[in-house]
Amino acid sequence: MANGFGSVTGSVSVTVAPLSAPFIAEQPRSRTLFPGALFRPHVGATGGELVYQWRKGTTNIAGANTATYVIDGVDPTNSGVFDVVITNSLGSVTSAPAVLTVTSPGAGSFEEAIFNDGVSAWWRLAEESGTNMDDAFGRHDGVYTPGPALGVPGVVASNAAVSFDGTVTASFPSPRVEPVHLHN
Repeated sequence: MANGFGSVTGSVSVTVAPLSAPFIAEQPRSRTLFPGALFRPHVGATGGELVYQWRKGTTNIAGANTATYVIDGVDPTNSGVFDVVITNSLGSVTSAPAVLTVTSPGAGSFEEAIFNDGVSAWWRLAEESGTNMDDAFGRHDGVYTPGPALGVPGVVASNAAVSFDGTVTASFPSPRVEPVHLHN
């Protein structure tokens, strides 16, 4: 190859994988969020030449044709069961359901105080399994590394908690930086 700045010679090796039927490697996750939150289910799939169609119930969602579906500013009418059908010329596969529950905080509750304070993120630390650290507003989900002890008894008898051993960290893939309000 040559241009006005010089020339280069060499070779490139390309490996082409054959087309295969769609396969889901990462299922979308269910979420419980407060009104105004961001719902962003994602599916990881392989197979090549994939076509995505997200559904709410059994109804196709117009324009929802990528690996990630986004509802910014959820309200109770958005609650429901979502899945995605992935197809190519060799077949199709339907994801596991991702249930969206939009819940309002109870009157006079701690949750209502947090919600009314206008925070941009709130990590309940109530996950019972996995490595996901879910933000109740859906905007700043994180990942525990390495995994802490999840689902341990919380201060409030009905709440689960997370136990940190001093080696656990949390990472947040969101590139946005917004102020976070901390409460005692």
